[in-house]
Amino acid sequence: HADKVFKKVDRYFNGFENELIYADYKCNDYFTVQFLKLELSGYNDINEFIEDTKGNLSITLKGYSYYEKSNAKNSSSEFILHKTVGNGGINNIERWITEEEIKKKHRKARFFHHKKIVLENDSTKFIGQMYNEVSARLMENGFTNIMLVPLNDYYIDKKCRLGEVSRIEINGKELCYLGECIPYDAKILIWVHTKREIVFPYASKQLKRKDCKKVQKELLNLGYTHIFLNPINDLKFGLFVSNGSIEEININGRSKFKKDLVLEYDAKIVLSYHTFK
Repeated sequence: HADKVFKKVDRYFNGFENELIYADYKCNDYFTVQFLKLELSGYNDINEFIEDTKGNLSITLKGYSYYEKSNAKNSSSEFILHKTVGNGGINNIERWITEEEIKKKHRKARFFHHKKIVLENDSTKFIGQMYNEVSARLMENGFTNIMLVPLNDYYIDKKCRLGEVSRIEINGKELCYLGECIPYDAKILIWVHTKREIVFPYASKQLKRKDCKKVQKELLNLGYTHIFLNPINDLKFGLFVSNGSIEEININGRSKFKKDLVLEYDAKIVLSYHTFK
């Protein structure tokens, strides 16, 4: 339904839909969301509209699943494309896997091995690799119940990489070995180094008229790293409005927010303040 489209996108970037997309978002990947209207497009059928427009869209399928539905007869109603490119670690790969291939692995596991799949790597070899590569390898192995556990510990002085796997637990065990048989629906938890998060101590309206330099220093002491001062050169005498007093604060494009907003340490914070012409 069209009225739920925006809510659906919001759910993706708050961790309630595709775990892999959310993981990439938490690891600071860049996303572009594009909405296309069927209304006034000249099409009466949604499938025709999709077929004629998708070829003109620049869609990169990398690191997570892409779903497409079709009502056409004699075709799969849904499929997955999953691609990842390794960087010299255990996943020096560029592969694709479809939903039908995963189902085939699951059917074989149910029939021959009581729903179990042979693990293709020691779990310890996943430690230190990038999350999207590890999740891709596990999906290609046939596992689909993969969940991200964000550590929120990555900061400017951190020696690990953003998105790097710190710990993995497969079916309740941290140590699983190459060749071990594991249920394909086993719960797999992957602890990942994601950006440190800091609670912002003010509501937006509380900062108006406060001294910009004092607020900047306080925020830096809290751990925020990207704080910018934006002068408004509108004062003549500074009698009613003090020089350096904040007029507006903008955080990641938002100028209105409540107290105790949770932000990543490198959120862009702009303090607009009054100063002399």
